[in-house]
Amino acid sequence: MTKQMKKTERIDAHVSARKLVRDFRVISNRILYFASRGVLRYDFMREVSNILIDFSGCDSVELRLKAHDNCYRFELESSTRKAPRFEIMNCVRNEDGGVIPCSGDDSSLECLCRDILSGKIDRTLPFFTKNGSYWTGDLENTLTIFSESGACHYNINQSKNYRSLAIIPLVEDDEKIGLMLLKSKEDNYFTEEEIDFYEDLGETLVVATSYRMAQVGLRERVKELTCLYGISRLAEKTSTTLEEILQGIVELLPPAWLYPEIACARIIIDGNSYITENFQDGPQKQKADIVVEGEHRGVVEMVYTVEKIELDEGPFLKEERKLIDTIAREVALKIEKRHAEDERIKLQEQLRHADRLATIGQLSAGVAHELNEPLSNILGFAQLIKKYPKLSEQTRKDVEKIVKASLHAREVIKKLMIFARQMPPQKTQVNLNRIVEEGLYFLES
Repeated sequence: MTKQMKKTERIDAHVSARKLVRDFRVISNRILYFASRGVLRYDFMREVSNILIDFSGCDSVELRLKAHDNCYRFELESSTRKAPRFEIMNCVRNEDGGVIPCSGDDSSLECLCRDILSGKIDRTLPFFTKNGSYWTGDLENTLTIFSESGACHYNINQSKNYRSLAIIPLVEDDEKIGLMLLKSKEDNYFTEEEIDFYEDLGETLVVATSYRMAQVGLRERVKELTCLYGISRLAEKTSTTLEEILQGIVELLPPAWLYPEIACARIIIDGNSYITENFQDGPQKQKADIVVEGEHRGVVEMVYTVEKIELDEGPFLKEERKLIDTIAREVALKIEKRHAEDERIKLQEQLRHADRLATIGQLSAGVAHELNEPLSNILGFAQLIKKYPKLSEQTRKDVEKIVKASLHAREVIKKLMIFARQMPPQKTQVNLNRIVEEGLYFLES
């Protein structure tokens, strides 16, 4: 090889290296910018996959990301970009019990991914990098990887005729949180420099993923706190009826969910429904029971009018499960508080009524004492007059009326004394009919 050819190769390598650095900066900025917008996981993985396909020219890009106890897989093929594959994987666990973003099926690709993430393959073996990435340009034949434990054979699925494969682990704080798989139908498609580039890009993707999750989490927490604050403000309005409070709570719910534009809400209490204006029942819903003092009284429902992709609980987030449970408890507390307030008002009214009765009793006792003495005089003089022998018949009848009226008045005063508790209660046999008649007499009077 001539000096000129060697010089040309060095120049080409230098230009290629500078281009990779420039491309890395551009792609990283695009990924980080998209993450900063706090887009949903599906949109984020789709955008990153499109960026990778555009740059790499691969026939397929597959991203696997772990979030909490779930693992998400997004696969995009260059020939069918409008029909990506997105799913929550049935993940397996490693020996330490941690979730790894691999399924439990027996395909060679899954076995290879599991072995890479579990650290069962020596990184010093050929086609492995020091960071644990694996790449090959010959998938036509069975892959045989030799290690201290023996030979492992992987017959990668040839249904789509992929010839080259790169598997890049995504690592955050020494924890493998995902995989980036690049596939091509060309032989020996990847170079060692490109694998280094994709490893660096994987680090950027890990940072972007954490940033995106923080942005989404912050936005959702703000929405949840706004909802709960609105509910507490409603409860502070003492002049508002319980029905108005429940209707107000319903109107506050949709903006607190992930897809507010297609969300509608309903609260059912004791058979009465409080719904948002656009309420439609649908298959994708989230419910929480309303339990008041141990008794099931109703339910809080959130419904999506358009079917959405699966997340933590159907199309709903696990944070939304906590939120709707909190709202159900808040509604139960509002009902308990309103019932307690109604009971307090009722008891106060009873207390005021009892106080009025006590006051009436005291007045009655005073009036009875004041009337009793002159009434006794009237009755005594009337009885003396009756004994006078020279009374005319008409006068005698009039005096008899005075006596009867006085006796009747004395009975009334006696009853007032009993009502005012001025006479000690006694257990005696009574005529119930007479008591009823006397009660009716008081009402008629």
